[in-house]
Amino acid sequence: HHVSKSKHVHGGKKWFYKTLDDLAVVFPYLKRSTIHAILQKLGKEDGPLMIGDYNKKGYDRTNWFAFRDDNIRKQAQSSKPVYFRVEDAVKYGIMAAVLLGNLVHWIRENRKQDPKYTWHSMSPRELAKHLPFPKTTLHTGLANLVKANVIKTKSPEVKGGATKYALVDETRLENQEVVGPKLDMGGGSNLDEGGPVLDMPGPNPDMGGPKQAS
Repeated sequence: HHVSKSKHVHGGKKWFYKTLDDLAVVFPYLKRSTIHAILQKLGKEDGPLMIGDYNKKGYDRTNWFAFRDDNIRKQAQSSKPVYFRVEDAVKYGIMAAVLLGNLVHWIRENRKQDPKYTWHSMSPRELAKHLPFPKTTLHTGLANLVKANVIKTKSPEVKGGATKYALVDETRLENQEVVGPKLDMGGGSNLDEGGPVLDMPGPNPDMGGPKQAS
C-alpha cells in the first residue's frame, strides 16, 4: 500500500521508508526483533523486497523498501486480506485473534435470522480451507481461547460432528467496528494498511470461514 502511494523514486522504483520502532507501533502484536527478522528474510536476494538507504543524514538508519518486481506488489495488494482486532492479537496472538473475529462475525450474521443464536460450529479442518493456518494450529488456537476464558465450548450433538463455540462475553457483538492505528508516512499518506486491524464492516465481509464451519 505505502509503496504504491509513495512519491519517492530511486532507480526507477518507488520506495517507502519506516524505522523499526515505527513499524513496531503499527504491529504491536509482533516483537521488534521479529519484524526485523521478517524484513531481512523478505529482503534476501531471492526475496520480493529490496532494502536500501536513501537517508540524507549519515547517522539516520531508517530502512527504505521497494519491490524487486512490481507485479509481486500488485499480486500482494490484490490478495484477500484476513481481518482481526489488534488488541486481540496482542493478548492472544494473530491466529487466535483471527478465529475470534471469525466467530464474532458469524454469530452476528446468524443473529440477523435468529436473535437467540449463540453457539456456532467451528471445525479446524474446514477452517484450514479458508484461513492461512494448518489444521493443528487452528485446533490449538481454539483450545487456547477456551483456556483463556474468551470462548466456551459444547460437544458435538452427533458423533463426528463439529464442536460448537460461543462467546463468554457477548459485549464483543456490540462493537461493530474497530479503528486501527494510523501513521503518517512522512510525505503525504494515510491509513497504514500493512496490518489487519478490524472486524470488516459491510454487508458481505469475508472473514475467511464458512457460515457454518462443519
